[in-house]
Amino acid sequence: MKTKIFLSVLLPFFSSVAFSQEIVKEGKEWNVLYVEEPHQIPIYTHYTYIIFFSGDTIINGVNYSILSRSKNISKENSEIVGFMREENGRVYARNTTSPEGLLYDFTLKTGDTVFIQNYVDYDNTKWSDSILLVVDHTKEEAIEGATRKSFYLKYLFGNDIVDHADTWYSGIGSICGLTYVGERIMLSSGGHYLLCAYEDSELIYKNSFYSNCYLAVETCQNPKIKQLATVLPNPTKDFIQIQLNEYQQDLLIFKLYDNSGKFVLQKEIKSQAEEVSVKTLPKGIYLYHLENKEKQIIQTGKIVKRK
Repeated sequence: MKTKIFLSVLLPFFSSVAFSQEIVKEGKEWNVLYVEEPHQIPIYTHYTYIIFFSGDTIINGVNYSILSRSKNISKENSEIVGFMREENGRVYARNTTSPEGLLYDFTLKTGDTVFIQNYVDYDNTKWSDSILLVVDHTKEEAIEGATRKSFYLKYLFGNDIVDHADTWYSGIGSICGLTYVGERIMLSSGGHYLLCAYEDSELIYKNSFYSNCYLAVETCQNPKIKQLATVLPNPTKDFIQIQLNEYQQDLLIFKLYDNSGKFVLQKEIKSQAEEVSVKTLPKGIYLYHLENKEKQIIQTGKIVKRK
């Protein structure tokens, strides 16, 4: 009897430390969705990149892991897109011609600021100038059976502050995808979204906003051209109203997620106008989607919640 009690205590402990808290590690992979949404054109294209480490190299006497990507789930026809190394909780990255830049700092504490220089790109030029981020808060979270530290970041631009600019998870990286730290600051639509992450083929992160870890290349009708529903007011403080633009005989479900892709709430749409309270939610950017009865996503969008 004592042996059984001993094992029941130990098993949860071992399962919570099974995965690495490091980013730069052979065997780690990231499935990143890219949504290309041209302005003024009623179509958009999405596809998934598999980002992974494919060996080691030395540049100017410094050891780096080689970062590659492929649009093929089997990782065929991959290309080298950059080089990374990790030291004392900090991740540095570069391409073939750039200097080294700080991409992540997992030693930060609440209130700390950090300059991020993202030099990983796919045309051998830097993706953006330095961006200044401040840690709004950190916390420990259970993600796919492992306890990870999460970093909720704001963006500082002069005297302006952008809430929920990015979220990082130790051992996983940014919710925008490993190499797209802070990208949502720069884009009004489209961009990159982390779908899933793996370590030695084991799932370590799943974005609950999407049903699959890999979306094949597809060209779709732009939902911004003809919206099924209007969600107002936006920004909002206490509530939102979902107004259907056309009569729908079938039941629709409205689902809301925070900016890290975590499910927040849902509401069945049974009439032409339904009100949803968001009064108790923290301020920030939220993602929503409308599902039909077959659980197909038929509209997506963003909502800004103010205090």
